[in-house]
Amino acid sequence: SAAKTAAKNAIDQAAKTKNDAIDASNLTAEEKDALKKTVAGEVQTAKDNIDAATKDADVKTAQTSGEQAINAVEIPASAAKTAAKNAIDQAAKAKNDAIDASNLTAEEKADLKKTVAGEVQTAKGNIDAATKDADVTTAKNTGVGKINNINVTSATKADAKAAIKQAAQTKDDAIDKSNLTDEEKADVKKQVAGEVQKANAAIDAATKDADVTTAKNTGV
Repeated sequence: SAAKTAAKNAIDQAAKTKNDAIDASNLTAEEKDALKKTVAGEVQTAKDNIDAATKDADVKTAQTSGEQAINAVEIPASAAKTAAKNAIDQAAKAKNDAIDASNLTAEEKADLKKTVAGEVQTAKGNIDAATKDADVTTAKNTGVGKINNINVTSATKADAKAAIKQAAQTKDDAIDKSNLTDEEKADVKKQVAGEVQKANAAIDAATKDADVTTAKNTGV
């Protein structure tokens, strides 16, 4: 019947519009396929109801119900991508907490957190660009790995301690070359070791780059 053919064409049109919207979304290929199966199910139901209709009014009702059911198929945010982004955020939080708990200087903490934020942005960009579930997982794992690998050690403090160690070595060498007795040399070296310990403790306690420099210069 012409009425049924027209009704089925309307159903196909509604399905095409919905499938185009699914294709245009940032869902993964697997998520798109699952959603299109839902649409196809609604198309089948609508067409069966159209075929079963015995009056023009029933054909129209079956058509309208079918169109509404297809239009109601929701295109959600990608569950795979949302979960992957949550994992990235979790890794970033853990790293930032570790940075806060570390003995880095304020300047180093700020720099390192910028690095973390950069990796988060890169990872989320890669997750958004992924077209398959497997690619989402790869982007997530790569991002989490990069965030986890960010090293939380203070280069400023390490350099300062190295300078202290070098100064102590130079002093000890001078003591060894002096004409002091062995007992006197041992006493002076103990003083040097004490100063090294004091300087290293001051460096560890410093919370800013400038304080590290001050502790180093004082020690040296």
